[in-house]
Amino acid sequence: MPEKKNQHYVPQFHLKNFSVNGDKKTIGLFNIASNKFIENKAKIQHQSSEDYFYGKDLVFENALEGIETVTSGNLKKIIDTNYFPSRFSEEHHALISFVCLLWARTKYVEDRANEKVDKFTKQAFSQTFSNEELDLVRVRMDKAIQSVLSSAAKGSELLYDLNYRVLFNKTNIPFWTSDNPVVFYNQLLESLRPYANNIGFASKGLQIIYPFSPKHCLLFYDGNTYGFGSDIKKIIEVVNESDVERINLTQYINANENLYFNENFTDTYVKDFAKKFEGFRRLEKVFTKGFPNPEDPLKSYILQYEIEVRCNLKLSFIRLLMKTINQLSEIKENREIVIPRSSEIARLLDKLEETKEEKL
Repeated sequence: MPEKKNQHYVPQFHLKNFSVNGDKKTIGLFNIASNKFIENKAKIQHQSSEDYFYGKDLVFENALEGIETVTSGNLKKIIDTNYFPSRFSEEHHALISFVCLLWARTKYVEDRANEKVDKFTKQAFSQTFSNEELDLVRVRMDKAIQSVLSSAAKGSELLYDLNYRVLFNKTNIPFWTSDNPVVFYNQLLESLRPYANNIGFASKGLQIIYPFSPKHCLLFYDGNTYGFGSDIKKIIEVVNESDVERINLTQYINANENLYFNENFTDTYVKDFAKKFEGFRRLEKVFTKGFPNPEDPLKSYILQYEIEVRCNLKLSFIRLLMKTINQLSEIKENREIVIPRSSEIARLLDKLEETKEEKL
């Protein structure tokens, strides 16, 4: 096989953390569409990968490989010693950068980018061509995954202000993972703004959930919105199985095709879980709708946003801060596309947007 032909959009080191009996070679798998359970024998080297997914020039593949090497060492240190990198340290920034890029590099994200441009183009031409004619065409984005990755790399500094905790799972139910393992969520705005996208990098109330072993999960969060039972503790012991199942639910909703797990899940448990929560799965990745322009009947407005994970997430160890609770009515009435979590982030977002416009 040519060098680095089989390119993994979920790193092998991540999947190895969930391997069967820690063998680093095999993993349990559940394919959601087919309802197929493969117990303890899916080969990790063949999971979440495609030939030349990032390109034959290996530029992105080599860059991601270097980042993975650093991150795998940092995460192993957390797993082995309960080490907690201090906030704003180089390790903290390395972790959030890795998580941001992992969110942006999967097959789900490539499919979403293509769905986005396809729906937008067809909506733009909906007055010119019939639905039957438009259905014959599929519009795709050139080098979609490379474009999304580049944007995520540039925008990752918007996430550096997020506080974070390591969740240490002490229950009998392990965390599982998926082929789209980084979940962006917003408990604050989920119910306040049900018809908008609330998980932009600058959004108030943003949370990022990343289980990286059956016992460990990174939780990045807006420190101006959420607090914990004890804000002193950096490693939070999770003792309620319901909390683990809710975090696993976000993985199930976020997955593109497959869930992955170690030897501690049975066929019955996984299939019952999938059946119970199948209604939370997203039927499409992007919402697109056209609206007439009252000033010009030949033109229209197009509303488009990425559909986020929503499951009314409740975790026993995290709470809304009182200052946030006092702002709920004001937040609900805010009609801005993005509600920034701080004035500093708003300024940084404006700066990044100005830079983008200058390049255009």
